[in-house]
Amino acid sequence: MKPTKILYKYISKERDTILEKQMIRFTPPTEFNDPLEFLPEVDENDIDRLNRTTPDDLYKIFNKQLEKYGSLLFDNIEDIKSNILISTARIEELRDILNSKSKLSLIASLRKQISQHLGVLALSEVPDHPLLWAHYTENYQGYVIGFDIEKLWTAREKTNTPNLLGPFQVQYSEKKPKTSIFDYEPTAWFAAKQNIWSYEKEQRYVARLDSADEICGNNGTIHLLRFSKDSVAEVIFGLNTPRDVKVKIKKQLEKYSNVKEENIVMLEDSTFHIGIRKATG
Repeated sequence: MKPTKILYKYISKERDTILEKQMIRFTPPTEFNDPLEFLPEVDENDIDRLNRTTPDDLYKIFNKQLEKYGSLLFDNIEDIKSNILISTARIEELRDILNSKSKLSLIASLRKQISQHLGVLALSEVPDHPLLWAHYTENYQGYVIGFDIEKLWTAREKTNTPNLLGPFQVQYSEKKPKTSIFDYEPTAWFAAKQNIWSYEKEQRYVARLDSADEICGNNGTIHLLRFSKDSVAEVIFGLNTPRDVKVKIKKQLEKYSNVKEENIVMLEDSTFHIGIRKATG
């Protein structure tokens, strides 16, 4: 029997209705805390490949990519296919864009457009990293939810709303990832960060924003997706989580079963390390 895979969400104390609503936010890439993300480079080999590609070949390539990832952006993929028009002139236009500085604005434009349709849920493989607790829970005042990823979206699968991909393991590098019009790979967009962020050990889900179960916030900017109740495996409170927040979260946990309640603690040794202990009250 393989071990249960748990991924963790670090949460500020103000976001205290996640367990109550049984919903979690998916964030558009334009709202990421790192503005350098979601800006891959176009593969330099694309220009040479375009020189050897016929309109019919490119049409087949686009169709294949639509079959694989189109449901993330479109309701009716067949309609999109029927409206794809590729000519020799279009190929030349695309080659001119890729061969100029315009390709930078092209990527930025695509980033903006895709952000209107897709959101990302970021989770971590680790529950006890000091920087994650400091940055994302406001100085250890918040809490962490551990999700069993095998069960995370089973409720959505039953309602036949699978417009969601992941988890993608984020790749860390000093170089930007490359994307290609011939072989679109979503990880180049959604799962690549500068290696200075590698301590986050991040994995991500991507979903269509219009598949949200609730849309709220100013001008409908917050998109919440429902997770399965039995996917909640752990709740970990921080060193500075206020008592009233703990009481509220513990109350919400009453509708969940078999959830481990734990606390972050300072280890009693000569290091700055923190650990996790079973909650005692």
